[in-house]
Amino acid sequence: MDLLAKKRMLLVLSMLLAGPALAQENLYQLSVVDYFMLRRAVKTGEVSLWGEEAPVPAPVVDLLEDPRESTARRYLEWSRERLARVARAQRAVDDVERMMPAGEGP
Repeated sequence: MDLLAKKRMLLVLSMLLAGPALAQENLYQLSVVDYFMLRRAVKTGEVSLWGEEAPVPAPVVDLLEDPRESTARRYLEWSRERLARVARAQRAVDDVERMMPAGEGP
């Protein structure tokens, strides 16, 4: 058998042996679908109120994964603080609008 035939046989054998490994459904976790992006959520001690570091904020993920009283309380505290900051920001915008002369834009 010449060298070219040996190389071809080696190529065919390697393809046959690698085929089952490549056909596995969870290769590179392609079969895992994370619809709500819960696996990507960053869990840190410091929680952003806006959830910019992750598609779903950590208190929401914690509550969905472990719906207990303690995680529900943590979620409510986070949510109340977030809404309070939005309200303070809106009041500041309203104050500035009232101080501006009529017809003057930003």
